[in-house]
Amino acid sequence: MSHTRKRGVVVFITGISGVGKTTLAVGVSKYIEDILKKKVTILDGDEVRTWLSDGLGFSEDDRKKNMRRVGRVASEISRHGGVVICSLIAPYSKVREEIRKIIEQHSRYVEVYLHAPIDVLVSRDPKGLYSKSKIDKTIKMSGIDDIYEIPKTPDIDIDSSEVGIGDAVKIVLDKLTPILRNQ
Repeated sequence: MSHTRKRGVVVFITGISGVGKTTLAVGVSKYIEDILKKKVTILDGDEVRTWLSDGLGFSEDDRKKNMRRVGRVASEISRHGGVVICSLIAPYSKVREEIRKIIEQHSRYVEVYLHAPIDVLVSRDPKGLYSKSKIDKTIKMSGIDDIYEIPKTPDIDIDSSEVGIGDAVKIVLDKLTPILRNQ
């Protein structure tokens, strides 16, 4: 008797603060759970920092550790057939590639680069971080006064200043649904 192992899927949404990563993750997750009837784990950057990376700061080394921890958790969940959506800034391309290589050994990996012009993000500023960084110069914003390496070959590239959340969810699901149906 032949046993085929279910392949998991990791959707890795990257982009700087205020671009809509969490909103996109929740929208995609809701569809997958409600329509495709599959459980989804969301590893959101803000939440992960409280339970997985508590104590890490925002130095380059700490950010890389945080990214690798999220990647490791996503890898373990997907290795067992799970669906994971990671939504975090993940500013370093080399670490994103490390995570991709690890996950692709046993699961599907879909990188989503979500972006918008800086002036749009500053005007959105849902967490007030851009405003705070203007006052407190110790706060370094990825993509402005701290590093953010733009993905060179993301699987999906969305400008959230031009594409509304509903359409962004649809773009991601157009790529994911065939993968998930064949899982």
